[in-house]
Amino acid sequence: MNNQICNRNIRLLNIFTMCVNAVFCLPIILPFYQDHLGLTFHDFLIGESVFAAMMILLDVPTGWLADQWGRKKTLISGAFVFGLGILALYYSIGFWTVILAQGVVGIGSSLMTGANSALLYDSLLAAKREAEFRQKEGFRFAL
Repeated sequence: MNNQICNRNIRLLNIFTMCVNAVFCLPIILPFYQDHLGLTFHDFLIGESVFAAMMILLDVPTGWLADQWGRKKTLISGAFVFGLGILALYYSIGFWTVILAQGVVGIGSSLMTGANSALLYDSLLAAKREAEFRQKEGFRFAL
């Protein structure tokens, strides 16, 4: 892989990161839970716990999937599942649909985490620029 392809992958990964992190519904999710669904802050925290549990439980299996299936396919799948989860949150009608939606968002997030860092490292390694990984990864986290 030459530097041009490596730079393209880094640029696309940065754009992908910005798009995933630009989840504009997050600042309004608690008022949505309270006003539209009648859920409490405790219910909100249970939903967030389901999200976190999915992330923890699926971290290793989704990393293995990214190794077997490919980083880009896993990232695309993760973004798709993440989007479905956000859409499911929008159409939630009560506590259990929120729990289900939070689980789907957790699955999507789990598919994306790790695969994005691995894709960055693989791109830099192929261009013999792996020493730049920490700097590029730090920049990506800042996005």
